[in-house]
Amino acid sequence: VRQRPDGLLERVGRKDRQVKIRGFRVDLDGVEAMLRGHAFVRDVAATARPGRADGTATLVAYVSAREGASSGLIDELNGLMCSAPPPMMPARFYLVPSIPRLPNWKLDARTLAALDEAQVRRERAESIDEATLTAIASDDHVSQTVARIWKDVLGVAVRAPEDDFFDNGGDSLSAVTFVLELERDLVDRVDVARRHDRAH
Repeated sequence: VRQRPDGLLERVGRKDRQVKIRGFRVDLDGVEAMLRGHAFVRDVAATARPGRADGTATLVAYVSAREGASSGLIDELNGLMCSAPPPMMPARFYLVPSIPRLPNWKLDARTLAALDEAQVRRERAESIDEATLTAIASDDHVSQTVARIWKDVLGVAVRAPEDDFFDNGGDSLSAVTFVLELERDLVDRVDVARRHDRAH
């Protein structure tokens, strides 16, 4: 906090890099330290992606790889983090040429936040893959409903039928929201169909 000229205290936020993920405090420095344990990670930055209206944040990690890193580096990093508590496991990894740093080598948090915002926009603009597009373009109202509510709740589109809800940033709270919205929408459809049948 800091004291204003009028004597009141103003909350300015945390000085450390602790964030709340799925209701647990997570130290971003600790996440980065674990990822740096991989021989082919040159630099890394973990960040809590701002959540949706429910305030939920998603942990993501940006990784700069050393020369010679394999194409399966992301899978290797996922395996490396399996020993960490679940809230410390990034929901997404992104390979980038370099991590934004200030002249004193501290993380450039503003540039990283802008980079992540741009990444979110790109993901939202991505077209749904052909298999999902075919299902949604059909008369399968359930698939259409699932895809729409998925995007509303997670902020990203379904990209494949086998997409994992939790790998895309979901958690127990958003899962409850997803199920409730899905049930409400499908019940509304059933009610409309019944009224239509009775009218005819």
